[in-house]
Amino acid sequence: MGVSNLDFSPSGELLVSIGMDKMSSIAVYEWRKRRAIFTSLCHSRLVLDCRFLGSDDYFGICGDHFVHFWKRRNEDDAYRRQRGLFGRTIAKQTMTCIAYMNGCVFTGASTGELCV
Repeated sequence: MGVSNLDFSPSGELLVSIGMDKMSSIAVYEWRKRRAIFTSLCHSRLVLDCRFLGSDDYFGICGDHFVHFWKRRNEDDAYRRQRGLFGRTIAKQTMTCIAYMNGCVFTGASTGELCV
């Protein structure tokens, strides 16, 4: 077992990780206190990237034909998953990376397409 991805939150207080186990386990840590504040099984498909998305309360993961967003309402709440929808203009495909800038989430596809 290992860790495939890491990202610090915008405040620098939290660290999200993706495990290399069969279900790509997610963990969010208060890393200075060395404690996990959230854990969950993620997906049986390969996870290729994870990023906090402009807030300590919101992060995204992407991989083999999926994008998922995880959000919590406040510090005392657990993160909840929402599936990203591909829509009619883009075929469902592997998303290799995810980024955030100025209120927009961007994903890069294995086909070379960028999605906003």
